[in-house]
Amino acid sequence: MITHTSLFNCNRVVIAKMASTVSFKSTVAVISRVPKLTSHLMKVLPSVEFRNIQLGKQGHEFNPFQPESGLPDDSLKQLQESEVIIADYNLIAPYLYCLPKARWVQGTWAGAEPIFKAYDASKPPLPFVITRFSGESFGAQMAEYVVAAVVNRERRFPYFKECQRSHFWDNNDMFVLDRSIQDLTFTVLGLGNIGDRVASVLHALGASVWGVGRSERNTLPPYVHQYRTLAGLREALAAADYVVNVLPGTSGTEGLLGGGVLEACAARRAVLVNVGRGSIVSEGDLLEALRRGWLGGAVLDVLPEEPLPASSALWDEPKVDITPHVAGCTRPQDVASFFCINLARYIAEQPLLMPLDLERRY
Repeated sequence: MITHTSLFNCNRVVIAKMASTVSFKSTVAVISRVPKLTSHLMKVLPSVEFRNIQLGKQGHEFNPFQPESGLPDDSLKQLQESEVIIADYNLIAPYLYCLPKARWVQGTWAGAEPIFKAYDASKPPLPFVITRFSGESFGAQMAEYVVAAVVNRERRFPYFKECQRSHFWDNNDMFVLDRSIQDLTFTVLGLGNIGDRVASVLHALGASVWGVGRSERNTLPPYVHQYRTLAGLREALAAADYVVNVLPGTSGTEGLLGGGVLEACAARRAVLVNVGRGSIVSEGDLLEALRRGWLGGAVLDVLPEEPLPASSALWDEPKVDITPHVAGCTRPQDVASFFCINLARYIAEQPLLMPLDLERRY
């Protein structure tokens, strides 16, 4: 049986062999803005019929931030008649309680905040399961992002770009010993599928890696040298040159790095790399940590508010690098492969991979 840990190690031959055994008679609805998703689904599962759900009403531009205002009546009817739906969370969330025939909704992203906002615990349980899309695909991309962020800072790429603009060849510091990744200690907050991949890549490059998670662990993978639960968070922060947050946004992680917790980073002036969720630290707490010198800098792919308002002080903070939530991007071929595996499990009435826990918001 293929599990979530081995999911993206499946090669194309294995996926193709699995797809050849899948027989599913119902039409699968696809409501997504992921480019070419349906064509990749059809390529992986040629025997399955997929239907693209039209997003915008005729003559009106579709607004992804107000999806409920643009879905045509025919599109809503198609959704309501569908047993299996592949969906972007923000597009399906407004209709969460009007899908009477749905039994399974497969998401196209890892973070499901729109679903959690739409979920109402006072209402009857949803008649369908929702599964996340995550795992090695995102882990590989986020590991690349973290390595790129570290190398960019430690090897002074921004400085040399300024030299290039000035037509200035500065090799006066050619014997300055910039820090290599193998000289650094990383504390990775969150050792799920994504955090494990980030930790293993950093270890492969020679780094010392601390991990922080919610639960005790009896054994550690070889790429994690020290492990602490959240009770030992300050100790793990104090050991770090870089703090990499990969934790999801839940009630248990909101504000986790606020309230002066980041003062634990002061001795080594660690750099925070946030690829998890922006809710882990408020803008005010982050700016305080930077301006008091507790943090040496921050690389932020996720922010407390997205899109980040133009008025935010983070834009002009010289120690901060900002990217617009692109550390891990949904690739249509990966969604198609994941859906193929989960569809085979659905048909066989086996538990689906990566189900959302609506109560725990994860």
